[in-house]
Amino acid sequence: MKHPVGTDTWIKPFLRLGRFSAKLARFFVRTDVDLHVLPEPTIIAANHRSLLDFVVGFGAAGEYPRATRILINERYFRSGILARILNRIGAIPTPEKGARDALAGGISELKRGASVIIMPEGKLVKEQHRVAGLGELRKGVSVLAYESGVPVTPVAVIGTERAWPIGGLPRRRLPRRRVVMCRACSPVYLTSTDHDMNLRVLREAMTDCLKSAERQYEERYGREY
Repeated sequence: MKHPVGTDTWIKPFLRLGRFSAKLARFFVRTDVDLHVLPEPTIIAANHRSLLDFVVGFGAAGEYPRATRILINERYFRSGILARILNRIGAIPTPEKGARDALAGGISELKRGASVIIMPEGKLVKEQHRVAGLGELRKGVSVLAYESGVPVTPVAVIGTERAWPIGGLPRRRLPRRRVVMCRACSPVYLTSTDHDMNLRVLREAMTDCLKSAERQYEERYGREY
């Protein structure tokens, strides 16, 4: 796995977590991952419907030939084992409001050639709060893209909410596990100084990506999965 600076101490823990996450995800679900269109570097922008997104996401990161930083809400860094894990794997904390100074770590990584993962909705989004499958996007992803000049690649994650619903516990269906699909779509550049305009461009790209992935999902596995 490539990285522009090969001595970073977080790379090996990140890869170990990716391998462990892939095994853990397979205990609950079957995964169908295709990230072949991801450029290097890029901002990987995924939708967020379940806590299982993190498990599947870390496992899917092993499909991408570049060690990747992940931006996560700062509240997860405050204490406990999760905070220690996030620090070990080089995750970058972001505040509730993504001001430019707060995103400086992510911008710096992108400029030196690393990729960054972000969930632009900023939180788990319940179905009743989604429009065309997507919640409201926050400005931070636009700031990252504009300041770094790096493209944003929409990634659709389908099926995690069925296996681990919001407010519930993971569900392992037997004898056939549910299927979770991850699909990367064509990247977009967010070049406007108007962040609201950039978010409209990204929202359209992410919505199209979700629709395409949902069609593939139903064609392969049907609605019951």
